[in-house]
Amino acid sequence: MDFENGIIVIDDEIIKPGYTFSDFCKSSFYSNQDGIKLIYLNGEKEIDDHRFVVSLFFRKEKLYMISLICCDIEYTMETEFRRKKLHDEILSKYCIDNEKEFFWGKVYSEYDNRSNLSSINIIYN
Repeated sequence: MDFENGIIVIDDEIIKPGYTFSDFCKSSFYSNQDGIKLIYLNGEKEIDDHRFVVSLFFRKEKLYMISLICCDIEYTMETEFRRKKLHDEILSKYCIDNEKEFFWGKVYSEYDNRSNLSSINIIYN
């Protein structure tokens, strides 16, 4: 992950600022998904020595958000909130605490009480 430039490489696919749904349609990830809905990539993806469930969200044909959920450790519904600590530790390796803004967007770790879900979110401008 190259957060300084907003570049994430997943299975040799380079995702960067300006990535569009048309780009996605040309990738190996595309399997008739709808660019309006949240897109979950099939299977866990290895990124920088961690395994993640990856989802993409497009707005007006342009990538708006990548959501990463680290699967290195299994959590139950009762312990899911602890995954945020793992996400925080991953981001700290990139000198990101809480939330960091870049010229291309921002990165942060969050735990959502309502959905009981923790994720690393990469938001593009």
